[in-house]
Amino acid sequence: LHYILVPLSIFLSIHEHRPQYQGSVNRIAVTLTVFALSSYYQGRCHYILYQLKRNSQKSPGSSSYSLPREGLFHFVCCPHYTMEVILYMALWQTLPQSLTCLLIAMWTLSNLSVMAYKQYFWYFDNFRDDFIDGDKKHWRILIPGVW
Repeated sequence: LHYILVPLSIFLSIHEHRPQYQGSVNRIAVTLTVFALSSYYQGRCHYILYQLKRNSQKSPGSSSYSLPREGLFHFVCCPHYTMEVILYMALWQTLPQSLTCLLIAMWTLSNLSVMAYKQYFWYFDNFRDDFIDGDKKHWRILIPGVW
């Protein structure tokens, strides 16, 4: 439902603000580039998670869960959420005067922040040794180096 209503809302917002829209070609080019890159890296993160699950199912007797360690997972526990937040912030910047786009970006940030927080502590509870002595002791929740 989210992925149906958000594009529809943005489309209607663009139509509503078309006469006032004064976006420069540079702004649109930059935000579309950020959008495309964040979409790509979000897909990479999903692929890494898919590979973890697939590899754990191939090994008899292994745990069905393991910590992701590749790519952007070196820095945060949920880089796919980070990329989605960036993606929606870029969409908002294509039409910054739209309250609809701002609210969609803020909803995405708040929703995924809560989900990333919960995921971080699930990882912590299930892989405590990696957080205390291992490579995840400097891992962040959603924003590399910050939170």
